[in-house]
Amino acid sequence: MQWLEVKQTDDEKTRNKKKKLQKSWKSKLRFQRLDLETKQRQQSWLDFKKGKGAKKKVRCLCRGAQRWKELA
Repeated sequence: MQWLEVKQTDDEKTRNKKKKLQKSWKSKLRFQRLDLETKQRQQSWLDFKKGKGAKKKVRCLCRGAQRWKELA
């Protein structure tokens, strides 16, 4: 952000204020990124635990037919 850049013409009070704002902005972005990564990891684990991935095939021996038939 251009308005947060510290310039040579800024006085000491403005420099400190801009540095503080830069730090808080970076921190906010970092926490947003961490939250997103945490939610994605949690969702991935829940999907795995729930069994959304590969489903097991269910088979039965049907009456009259001497072959296995897959149930969907």
